[in-house]
Amino acid sequence: MPLHRVPPILKSVALVRNWLVENVPCTDSMLGYDLFLKLGNDFVAGQRLKLSALAQGLPYAAEEVAAQLRRFEEHGLVTLASDADDGLVVEGTERFLALLDRYGRVFDAVFIVRGELRGQQLLVSSNQPE
Repeated sequence: MPLHRVPPILKSVALVRNWLVENVPCTDSMLGYDLFLKLGNDFVAGQRLKLSALAQGLPYAAEEVAAQLRRFEEHGLVTLASDADDGLVVEGTERFLALLDRYGRVFDAVFIVRGELRGQQLLVSSNQPE
């Protein structure tokens, strides 16, 4: 990647990260941020989320992950339930899924500039003789 592109990319990453911190509770730490992304990915994939599996999939102590999940629960992002077979199970709420959808839209708007690309395609198309 050309070095001149790095600052705009870093600004875009910061823009998306700042949106998340401002709009999604408990994502101001790296643990909160990582957990939001991990939960979102696993919810969308339809995976049943157990605390033990979450803790193994993140570079944090299981106790820290559990404490963060309780904060997410306090803010209405997830529900935590005990399951006889699976232990503590995490489910995303409608609020979580709505925020995840908004996050995806912000990410797309920042990193996938469809309008500009479409304009370039039309320009290339119109410049090519038939």
